[in-house]
Amino acid sequence: MKKLMVIPLLFVLGCAIAGVYGALHDQVSYSVSPEYFTLFKFHQFRLGPGLHNRLGAAVVGWGGDMVDGHRHRHIRYPRWADRQRVEELSRYEVDE
Repeated sequence: MKKLMVIPLLFVLGCAIAGVYGALHDQVSYSVSPEYFTLFKFHQFRLGPGLHNRLGAAVVGWGGDMVDGHRHRHIRYPRWADRQRVEELSRYEVDE
């Protein structure tokens, strides 16, 4: 019976660890390219202008899947994006 009680605890602990990892990962990503968040992620997750900063990046990392997880089945473009232009640009290969 004790082992059965551990399962929900491990589930909650795993979710918390994943959330902290996501928030920290997005902090590093925000340091590298804040434009990625301001031009794409904040619109994708519909965060208000007051969260277009590091706190917003942490929110996206911590609970992005909880907020917008049902939409990850397909590519979602922000309302302002020109879908045809985005698809044209995605065909180009990047030379390293």
